Amino acid sequence: MANYAVIRMEKYKKDRLNGTQKHNQREFQKSKNENIDRERTHLNYDLVNEKPISYSK
Repeated sequence: MANYAVIRMEKYKKDRLNGTQKHNQREFQKSKNENIDRERTHLNYDLVNEKPISYSK
C-alpha cells in the first residue's frame, strides 16, 4: 500500500475566511451532508493546533 498525502491549496479573500474556518473546523451545527456521524465528532482533531484557531488572525 502506498503512503501519500493530498494537499489542496486555494487562495481566499478575507470575506470568505469565516465560512471556510467554520467548514474546516466543523463549527456548523447543521450540515447538508447526511453522512456525518455526530456521535463521532469528538474524535476529530487538528494535527497542528491544539485548539480551534481564528483564520482571520
